[in-house]
Amino acid sequence: MSLIDRQHGALVLVDYQQRLMPAIHRGAEAVAHAVRLADIAHLLGLPVIGTEQNPQGLGPNVAAIRERCDTTLAKMLFDGCADGLVERLRQACGSDDGTIGDVVVAGCEA
Repeated sequence: MSLIDRQHGALVLVDYQQRLMPAIHRGAEAVAHAVRLADIAHLLGLPVIGTEQNPQGLGPNVAAIRERCDTTLAKMLFDGCADGLVERLRQACGSDDGTIGDVVVAGCEA
């Protein structure tokens, strides 16, 4: 069994935006699970990165998610990589050679 290397790992919470939550089946439950994941990540010393899809149009993430993220990336593309997600991951958990370790991804549409 392989464990996550907390020096080179991160949690990414994808698009838990408050305007979208009413349309998500069991949205409140999804947010509660994400909050739990973020709290555990912080206990383990893992950085937490949030993303927000088109925040000008869809609004920000739910406050409970936003306040647990070390950084939040506004993005316009679905995967966020071209919007800077890979660079944020390298900054947060990259090794000396620039490779990114283990990343746990959670989201309502992930």
